[in-house]
Amino acid sequence: MIGYLLDIKNNKLKEIPSLLDYSVFVAFFPCIIAGPIDKAAPFLNNLKIKREFSSTVFTDGLKQILWGLFKKLVVADNIATLTSPIFESYHTLNGSTLFIGAALYFIQLYADFSGYTDMAIGISKLLGIKIQPNFNYPLFAQNVADYWRRWHISLTSWLTEYVFTPLSINFRDYGKFGLIMAIMINFLVVGFWHGAAWHYIFHGLVSGVMFIPLILNGKMNKKVKPSTGIIPTKDEIKNIPVTFVLFSLLMVLFFVKDMEMAVNYYREIFSLSFFQLPNFPIQKEIILLILIMIIIEWIGRGKEYGIKELFTGKSMVIRWGFYYVLVFLIFLFYIAPKGFIYAQF
Repeated sequence: MIGYLLDIKNNKLKEIPSLLDYSVFVAFFPCIIAGPIDKAAPFLNNLKIKREFSSTVFTDGLKQILWGLFKKLVVADNIATLTSPIFESYHTLNGSTLFIGAALYFIQLYADFSGYTDMAIGISKLLGIKIQPNFNYPLFAQNVADYWRRWHISLTSWLTEYVFTPLSINFRDYGKFGLIMAIMINFLVVGFWHGAAWHYIFHGLVSGVMFIPLILNGKMNKKVKPSTGIIPTKDEIKNIPVTFVLFSLLMVLFFVKDMEMAVNYYREIFSLSFFQLPNFPIQKEIILLILIMIIIEWIGRGKEYGIKELFTGKSMVIRWGFYYVLVFLIFLFYIAPKGFIYAQF
């Protein structure tokens, strides 16, 4: 709604929509809980186009919903059975266990939120409405800037247009220092957006600080060119794990209850107990489910979602067999329903 008002003010929306169309834009049910956060113009243009049933689009929507259900109900909710006990009893666990908990939570948050997004986009396709993507395989990001181009794309693009760009223009006379200030303010807004608590504010501040080396080196706007083959490149083998570790540690500020918990959690991770064996049981089947998701998404990372073109051109037996396996896994690993993590923000 704020974006709509700003678009009107800046003459980016030439035609005022009807009250009905505006209401659909504000309250479009697949996106209202956790996005994607569509801008007014592209969404309202969707409503102007005459929608006709397309079996291809409908099937594509069902496939995306299925993949979203797998990520949410099979991967994210089952990881939660590991991370929740770790966070509840973190003061009794060693550093290696707490680091594993942070890394698992990063994957859980991604599977939970991107699973929601896949379902929202898939449901929209069933209705003949196209909404923008929200994730571009952030687990495979190669640096901080690359990660934020891939994670919660609709929020970062919204903030880039309405917060960062105006600030960077106003601060352009200050050179790199002005760019750093614009980034820091932008990510402070990201922190406040998630909640009025200090750990969210620090999450935003640290996210901004992580950009400073890229700004000083003049590499902030340099886009990483990902590989297209099955085998990762040398740069990907080097950069993806480093980026994954950095954001796993950053996510500690996301799941803690307050800054005291964050300080204690980090203190234990960076203590000598990090070099001890984990003192918490890790269920092998959950690790296997995570690997299945990551492998499928790596193979399909150039597509809109992981299974969009998986087994395309193969026989119907193979394709439908795969879909039935996913459905079977959803029923097999389904546990008591858990809310979407991003619904609380």
